[in-house]
Amino acid sequence: MKLIVALKDTVVQNATIPVRWCLHRKELEQLQQKDVKCPYMFIVVKNGGKEERYLVPMDQMLEYVQFHRPGEHTLQAVVVWHYEDNIHHMKNFLLGSRSRGEYKFDVLDPDGKLGNAAFGGSYRRLEEADELTVTVPAEFFAKEPSKFERWWVNLWFEYPAIDQCHFRKRRMVAYNPLVQPPLVLIWIVFTTLIRTFVAGILLILGIRRINFKPIVHPFKYKMDDIEKHMEVGNSVFWRSKDGKKYPWYVRILTPPFFLAFLAIFIGIGLLLNWIFPSVELISNVPRWYYPIAAIAIPIASILITAILIGILSVLKILFRTLIAKPFTSLIIKPFVNWLERNEDAWDSKARKRRQALNERKAERKRLARERQREQERLAEERKRQAEAQRQAELEELLACNGEFTPTLKALPRHKQTLYLRFKDLKVSLCKPYAR
Repeated sequence: MKLIVALKDTVVQNATIPVRWCLHRKELEQLQQKDVKCPYMFIVVKNGGKEERYLVPMDQMLEYVQFHRPGEHTLQAVVVWHYEDNIHHMKNFLLGSRSRGEYKFDVLDPDGKLGNAAFGGSYRRLEEADELTVTVPAEFFAKEPSKFERWWVNLWFEYPAIDQCHFRKRRMVAYNPLVQPPLVLIWIVFTTLIRTFVAGILLILGIRRINFKPIVHPFKYKMDDIEKHMEVGNSVFWRSKDGKKYPWYVRILTPPFFLAFLAIFIGIGLLLNWIFPSVELISNVPRWYYPIAAIAIPIASILITAILIGILSVLKILFRTLIAKPFTSLIIKPFVNWLERNEDAWDSKARKRRQALNERKAERKRLARERQREQERLAEERKRQAEAQRQAELEELLACNGEFTPTLKALPRHKQTLYLRFKDLKVSLCKPYAR
């Protein structure tokens, strides 16, 4: 295979360049023999210890590679696929990252080449690969905005914007008077109050080496920085500077213990205040109410229950005598006897109907199986024709049998997709920042 890039003495003419590729017919035949349905082009851009990876469908024919650092870059490419055509798993494996520029799985060997160690099992690749070395001049990168603007626009993001379009999109939110400014103000007030409260509690406890900078510099420091240099138990009320503990009677006569005692006393007062009003309410009930209620309520419950049980028993006897027995003897038994007398005649008719129905069902199933076999044959034929057409198209578009120009306009019209047109337009509008 071969990577095609527009170069001028190994120097690219932009920080984002179109990269095209082609394959030898032997490689296309290998893909056909291995019955590869979804081949992908895997491109690794390496600059020092940093990597950028691209995974695009092979028949896309072209991809735009964006550089993020000036200097010499190495481009390596190989055709890969998943054994079960599970593209999602393959993307997770090849493109899964821990952070920007740091990927979960290594695909380069110690020499910095695309090795075979990462490919095996479900992930396959062709043996043939190609490599290019290009130089990216610093003048093709975008000019950095001012320090304050860069900080304000990238305030809520873990990583800075990678190019001008990315920065403009963030800037629309950053300078919207209804979005970022009020949210930042609310966040500053809330964060300052929380950090002041935490630092105040630690100060009351007499903890040494409290860091108050996160209170006055909420963006520069995190909440954890308040206690970053603290040690557990290192309080002016508990021990001296050299770490020697004070006697227990000295520690009791300190502000933390006074505050704890005050909280306990207030809690006991609130509890008693909550209990006594209910006791006063109970004392207003007449004394004679309790013995009468204790005797009358159980007796009334027993009488009501006995009366309900008696009523239900009488109703049950009346139902059996007046309704259930006459209904059974006059209606149910004659109907059952009539069913038994006519059972044979009905069985004969039912068997004939079932037999005719089964014959019709068997005929319909036979016709359905024939139609299904014919449809499967036609589908298999269409599949073979589509596969042959796809293979012929791949050979026509991707076979290294002529001169290839790495531009969008050089692609066949049906390959100039909306995605590639957008990327081509973005090249002229969005210069990347050098990192």
